[in-house]
Amino acid sequence: MDDNGLSKLSRYVSGRQYFAISKVAKVYQPHQLGVDWLTYANWLNDVTAIVSSIDRDMLAPIAEYLGRAINKPDNLSSIGFKPKYQEKDYDAIKTQMKRIFSGATTEKVYFGRAFNNNGDVEQFRKVMQQVSANTQLLLPETVQKSTQLIRDRANLIADGINKPDSKYVLNKKQSEYISEVLYLTAQYVTLYSVVLALVDEFYICIKTTAANLKIATKLRGYSRVPSICVPTHSSSTTSTMLPSSSIMWRGSLPARIISLWKSFQSCSL
Repeated sequence: MDDNGLSKLSRYVSGRQYFAISKVAKVYQPHQLGVDWLTYANWLNDVTAIVSSIDRDMLAPIAEYLGRAINKPDNLSSIGFKPKYQEKDYDAIKTQMKRIFSGATTEKVYFGRAFNNNGDVEQFRKVMQQVSANTQLLLPETVQKSTQLIRDRANLIADGINKPDSKYVLNKKQSEYISEVLYLTAQYVTLYSVVLALVDEFYICIKTTAANLKIATKLRGYSRVPSICVPTHSSSTTSTMLPSSSIMWRGSLPARIISLWKSFQSCSL
């Protein structure tokens, strides 16, 4: 079964000494990654687990709050009527990302920079399998559906407020609540998209690295390998290689991640 090159990477190091490949073999590096691959995988494991619950903890409660306001307009003039959701530690994630992506812009690095020893590769394989499982806990289609529901309900309230005989009369507190939940929706959906884009990019790095290492082994028969070629990232490549998370976006991976990262950085309360 194809696991995006994880098993191939493990097999490559199984019969080789670390010192023989650490400063010879090269791997394709995620954009501006400033930590080793196992550290990055562990962080992705943590953050994908966090974002996998945003629909249950954030988006669904926000949609419910707006729905209750529509069904019972008197709620919008009540001080006690408020949304109930569970926020994530958004600022902590932003801080972690700044630290992790503090490296130089380089396409390839030596194996020894990506892994501290051969044993890390097998651990890395297991962690990335869990990352993949985490991304399947909340699919992009679900996030898109919830986001659209929130947008539709907010528009319904906004349109109703503008009518002369409107039944929607917001007090100051409800106006603040609605503004807050719409901002949070945009903030966390951006976070979700950023994380999935990073996972997709990493899988391309892993699979391309594993494929090139395997080819080099067949040609040369020993651990010395040439530099790895950087793949051309296109939407067709992504859709055939990666988990379903890639349907959230299209275009060049590095460019898309930079764009998402800028949006993510601008989201701060």
